Amino acid sequence: MDKFCKDTLEQANKLIFVRHYGKAEDLLTQLRHSESGKAELLIYLRAAELAVKLGRIDQLHKHLLHDLQGRKEIYPLDVALALVEQQGELVAPPESVTRFQDLLRQYGPNAACYYGIGFALEHQGNYERALYNYQQAIAIDQD
Repeated sequence: MDKFCKDTLEQANKLIFVRHYGKAEDLLTQLRHSESGKAELLIYLRAAELAVKLGRIDQLHKHLLHDLQGRKEIYPLDVALALVEQQGELVAPPESVTRFQDLLRQYGPNAACYYGIGFALEHQGNYERALYNYQQAIAIDQD
């Protein structure tokens, strides 16, 4: 992640911590639309978490679906879409696991996909497998 994205994401996280959600949402939206931020899945995950908190997950979901239309190269937006659908509980955990496994087969090892699998398994009560997948995510990307 480049310095601009890292610094802006850190600022958004601080704003979320002090409950300035609107300002944080603005920063995350700017990041998602910036050239360097488009490829950063951590930004999409944080945006999804905030959208859930604000009751705006459907809006974020619609934006991602729109962004995917007509694109030849859909990675990482398809992974971001899977994260948004998972965080917004738009898909059930078993379906989410299957989707992330498919994305891993399609794109190869990816921290966001392992995180998504771990998150779904944790919600199913399968803590041992969840921990393993979280460890896989960290091994790929410590952020």
